[in-house]
Amino acid sequence: MGIALANGVLAPRGMASFSIALTRESGRLLSTRAQRGWRWRGRCVKLADGTGISMPDTREDQARYPQPRSQAEGVGLFLAGLVGIVCLSTGAVLEAAIVRIPDDRDH
Repeated sequence: MGIALANGVLAPRGMASFSIALTRESGRLLSTRAQRGWRWRGRCVKLADGTGISMPDTREDQARYPQPRSQAEGVGLFLAGLVGIVCLSTGAVLEAAIVRIPDDRDH
């Protein structure tokens, strides 16, 4: 993968999409192969979790993840959220997304 990035084959956005697709497929494979005894009362339980991250100060990130109005312009970092759905039986991530964190512009 490092060679593909160095040669410009995968742009950072393409790399993020590839990583998420690989995460989903790996999670699906692990979850479908989980032993029955690992399930909670025989059920396939999924957990949702998320966190906030700061983004690099690039024009693309500024357009996609605007700076919160609570911050003075040119000060602070752009924010995004990571959200995932996790299989309780295996701990595998089944779904993942990078999302814009809502601020007062969204109300």
